[in-house]
Amino acid sequence: MIDAAPINTFPPYGDVSLASYPGERERMEIAAELYLKESYDIVDQRTYLASAFSRVLGSSMHDVLDVKLGAKVADQKIPEGLASIKIWKRGKEYFAFAQSEIIYPGGNGIYGYYELRLKAR
Repeated sequence: MIDAAPINTFPPYGDVSLASYPGERERMEIAAELYLKESYDIVDQRTYLASAFSRVLGSSMHDVLDVKLGAKVADQKIPEGLASIKIWKRGKEYFAFAQSEIIYPGGNGIYGYYELRLKAR
């Protein structure tokens, strides 16, 4: 599912890139990993910077994952250090979408995609 997730739909405002926010990127990734590692192994992850945030990105994710791929939301939380994290399930596949809790100057925000594997219990 990670390869089907939308990227570059909302390019960042201004002449910036994800490299402009190295500490913020690391904090968002650590917060997501701390939450996810309780129940999942992270198989793949990708992090992006976008101008659109929250509802707009969430709507794009719904269009791709729910509507086009038939995945269903398995969990949604607001863990410490994140604006939100949502996990979808399709068959035995799991996918997470995490958003940084901070909007940066110009209105840009960091978000990440995670391909997951459910840990054996």
